[in-house]
Amino acid sequence: MLVRELLRLNFVALTAAGLCFVSIFFPWWGLDISGPAYGISYSFRWTMWNGPLVMLGPPQPYSQINYLNQILSSGTSIIGTLALGTAVLAFVGRKTTHTRYLAAGLGSSVLISLLYVAVVNASVRAALDAWPVDCMSGVYGTCANGPPPAITETWGFQTGFFVYLVGTIAALCALVYDQWFLQRAIDRAEVKMFERSLNLPSRQPMK
Repeated sequence: MLVRELLRLNFVALTAAGLCFVSIFFPWWGLDISGPAYGISYSFRWTMWNGPLVMLGPPQPYSQINYLNQILSSGTSIIGTLALGTAVLAFVGRKTTHTRYLAAGLGSSVLISLLYVAVVNASVRAALDAWPVDCMSGVYGTCANGPPPAITETWGFQTGFFVYLVGTIAALCALVYDQWFLQRAIDRAEVKMFERSLNLPSRQPMK
């Protein structure tokens, strides 16, 4: 009985569920601002539910980060909940009888990744509207503000986002593994058990 249960267990789906779950505890996006000549050094990181404490007043040129933080923090809290739901779907889909949940988890993980990119892009655009002369543009990149010695800005996706993408790929592999290996292995095992119950000789592969 235990062997049959283990045979129906998709360990790749468990890996995907674990990756998606762990990813929400790491930062998904970040921004670094560095200007040693001016004594400027900021490092901002955003997780799903917690953003950095941004307190840059209007006299400072980087107060637009406040706008970016507001939109990014409010949008990613919803995405974090959806990402957690993806991990649950992948975990439920670990059994071959629940493949539809695994497929739903795969589809939702792809949509969540795209939605997160859209939220980040909207946050960056809001920051640019607040301070149009800033060089930051798009969801990732590096730029220099002003003449040398310039202030350097580097922004882009962080560990959590990439771990989630790996979890999405693992969910795809789990679905393929379920359809092409587990299901066929279970069918062969059930055929052999049925033949044994009838006391029939097992079928030998044709040469």
